[in-house]
Amino acid sequence: MLRKCNIAWRISILVVIGMVCILGSIMGYSYFTARHLLKVEMRSVSRYMALAIVNKIEMTERDVEKVSTGVVVALDQSPNLDGEGIRKLIEETIMRNPEVYGIGVARDPLFLGGEKKNIAPYVCRRKGVLHYRDLGKGDYNYAAWDWYSKPKNLRRSVWSEPYFGKGGNTLMVTYSVPVFVGENNNKFWGVIACDVSLNWLNKLMTSLPLGETGYAFLVSRKGVYITHPNRNFIMKETVFNVAKKSRQPALTKVSQNMVNGKSGFVRMKSVITEKPSWCIYAPIPSSGWSLSIILTEEELMQNIIRLGRMEAAAGAAGFVLLLLIALLISRSITQPIRALDKATRSLAKGNLDAPLPVMDGEDEVAHLADSFETMRKDLKDYLEKLRQATAEKERIESEIHIARSIQMSLLPKRVPQSREFDLCAMLEPARQVGGDLYDCFMIDDQNICLVIADAAGKGVPAALFMAVTRTYLKALSWEAHSPAETLFRLNNELAHGNDGCMFVTLFYAVIHLATGECRYASAGHNSPFIMQSDGRVTLVPRAKGAILGAVKGLPYEEGMFTMQSGEMLYLYTDGITEAMNSAGELYGEGRAIEELKACKEMTCQETLDTMRASVEQFVDGAAQSDDITQLAFRYMGRDDYASVAKRISVSLPKYDLQSVK
Repeated sequence: MLRKCNIAWRISILVVIGMVCILGSIMGYSYFTARHLLKVEMRSVSRYMALAIVNKIEMTERDVEKVSTGVVVALDQSPNLDGEGIRKLIEETIMRNPEVYGIGVARDPLFLGGEKKNIAPYVCRRKGVLHYRDLGKGDYNYAAWDWYSKPKNLRRSVWSEPYFGKGGNTLMVTYSVPVFVGENNNKFWGVIACDVSLNWLNKLMTSLPLGETGYAFLVSRKGVYITHPNRNFIMKETVFNVAKKSRQPALTKVSQNMVNGKSGFVRMKSVITEKPSWCIYAPIPSSGWSLSIILTEEELMQNIIRLGRMEAAAGAAGFVLLLLIALLISRSITQPIRALDKATRSLAKGNLDAPLPVMDGEDEVAHLADSFETMRKDLKDYLEKLRQATAEKERIESEIHIARSIQMSLLPKRVPQSREFDLCAMLEPARQVGGDLYDCFMIDDQNICLVIADAAGKGVPAALFMAVTRTYLKALSWEAHSPAETLFRLNNELAHGNDGCMFVTLFYAVIHLATGECRYASAGHNSPFIMQSDGRVTLVPRAKGAILGAVKGLPYEEGMFTMQSGEMLYLYTDGITEAMNSAGELYGEGRAIEELKACKEMTCQETLDTMRASVEQFVDGAAQSDDITQLAFRYMGRDDYASVAKRISVSLPKYDLQSVK
């Protein structure tokens, strides 16, 4: 995708992506670090808040305990106070201590000798007005109540379980202090009961800074809710019932820990909001109660989330600004490159004179512009040299084409025609011009000369040397009828002044048409094949002789054999037997012999075509490595002409050397 964008946009996008990764990592790390620190801080603050509330409740309870103890001390110092005196003492105490709802002095009837009058005076505060009544009158049997019997039996002060006072609107708790007199405090005198309204606890719980969804509550030592935002829970539900309904194992464990007076900090679902929350709980030792504070995680993280959103918005704006800045910077860098691109497009269209932009400075772009200018000059020079080289090549090719035409013109235009023989030849250079040669001409009325030669090398030098060889050979053939003498004189002529050390192999044969006698000499050339009338293929016996043009004065051996009617003499160059396929294998004499055996009933032209097709099939598309020249001569004889012509199923044609390829 980015590869389709230009460099300026690519640089800008990559810079922004890099910054997004870096700043995103930093912001993510900051967010999770702040979240962790907030949890730690929240836990610490919550613990301190819970301890503060516990301490406040503890102080209130201690104050109530001190008030009760003060009443006990006052009664101990004034043992002769009657009922009215005790009433006044209670009223003064309540007026001085606003946290106290009411105080009652319940004396033991047995201590008074069975007298029940004014044995339990009680004063309470209702709407700011003190009210008095005697608990000993009427059918109220205070001796049966827990606030009286428990401290008496336990011989220590006791906080009662919370309860609703008379009328059922005020949640109360009573602190009862037993009073014992005598020398060993072994005589029970009565109980001082101090009632405390718990309405202030509800106000305290609701005034805590716990957010919109946070809340706090108190439970008694039995797990009963003393305060709770849901007033239906107060004194009606226990933490165990609520935990069972919520199906939270964590809440059940918290309930057990609270009742057992333990403290802790756990993550759980809020009973009210049913959202993930944090719960901190702590005991109130004096009363055996337990305080719990619930803080919703969503509200705790609200500021962090808000801060994260603000940072994300600021980061997005910063990324957009960064993109614009990066785009401006990258455009300033790529503008010269775009100018170079425009100029090079003109260069690519062939306008090498198109001006290139001039770049100031020593930066990479300026160096690139200089390199383009150097390239433009070098390209102009190269194209000029290439034009000259192309023109020279065309001239050389034209000259080579002319040379080929000249070389082909040196070959016989027509082969001799006679009823005594069938003759055909073919030459196929490996290049436009080659070093192979064939010739066939009548020396006189009775003798025909057959020549095939192969000059060293290929191309123009071999063709020129072969042209010189043919010229000398043609002249010498008329002067000397002996093949050996002809090659001897030809070798001396070619070796004279041969500074290029060129040489040629050649096979020279003279056939007497009346008798079929063939006299021949060879200058290092491949021995021809004789295709006999019975289908056998044999090699012409080798006649010793060195290559032509190397050293003067070398002798040449002359051979002789007699051709029978219908026999064919097949002359060739090494382009046939040394043809090579892609695997590096040579065609070879053995394969040539087998192929010639199949040509028994063929004409000379058909034989040459068959051999050429066989070589092409063998090389299978490999490049031609050498010139290919073939010459086929079938001897008919004088007397057997008609029978031989009938056997090969052809009439004698008039031969034309248009078979040269």
